[in-house]
Amino acid sequence: MVLVLVTLGAIAQAGSASSNDSQQQGTAQSQNAPANENAAPQATPAPVGQTNASEGDKEVKQSGDKIEQFADTALASLLTGIDFVDAHEGFFLVVFTALLAVFTYMLRSSTDKLWKAGDDQMKLIEANAAQQSIDMQASTKAALDAVAVTKEIGRAQVQAYLSCASASFGVEDRLFRCWAVIKNNGQSPAFSVLVKAKLSVMVENEGWRDNPEIGISRRIDSQLSEGGGMTIPAGGEESVQILWLHSSMETEAYDKIAKTTANFTIHCRVEWRTVFHREDHNVFFLNEAVGDFIPVLKGGFNRAGAMSVYNRGHR
Repeated sequence: MVLVLVTLGAIAQAGSASSNDSQQQGTAQSQNAPANENAAPQATPAPVGQTNASEGDKEVKQSGDKIEQFADTALASLLTGIDFVDAHEGFFLVVFTALLAVFTYMLRSSTDKLWKAGDDQMKLIEANAAQQSIDMQASTKAALDAVAVTKEIGRAQVQAYLSCASASFGVEDRLFRCWAVIKNNGQSPAFSVLVKAKLSVMVENEGWRDNPEIGISRRIDSQLSEGGGMTIPAGGEESVQILWLHSSMETEAYDKIAKTTANFTIHCRVEWRTVFHREDHNVFFLNEAVGDFIPVLKGGFNRAGAMSVYNRGHR
């Protein structure tokens, strides 16, 4: 940069010197002009062509002298500038270092701003992408949930639904029988239908009058019994038989059921497999129907009758 400045200064100085030479030459010619205009001519003027050629040669020579003088002046100025720079090398080194530091700082500042703008843009893009991903996931989940709900509605409309339509019982000395009519109210068949049941009866506690704290009665349950295993088509029904042996519950409870008109309850759970390969079930209770039983029989069943049905659904 310093060399450029010195060179420009030398060129300007050479141009100024050339201008001064031209002015001086013009002044000399004016001084050499004849002082007396009325003086008689000394000689006959030369032809016009020779005069113009002589003047042209002079101008070419003068131009060459000017160029040579300009080059000498520029070279001298350049050498002077170089000598000046060499003489003040430390100063120019300090100035150059300062300018380099300023330029470096400005470059770094611009780079930092550019990097920060790019980083902010990337963060904005990432935030937008993340939000779009969240929105897309939410939309996808909502769509999947809607599809799942639609599937469940479809399954609920066409799947099998079993309940107990009616029931009856019969008691012998050593055997208790129950017949439960299971009906399929759904629109598809029910497979592997199985009824699990437990017989229970309330028995009076001995000595409750003397000791009221023990309570008037207690409930005695039989062992769990099962019956079924068939397939019930849509709209069809099947009678499922469930058996209890005398040994499946306490003698006192069994005798009360077989030999008296005491009320009893059968807790039932019917299970099946749907066409969608899903397990399903329903819960219902059977109670003795008052007035439909035969208290005493001397042959065959000791007691028999119809039962009231209470379907409770999924429990």
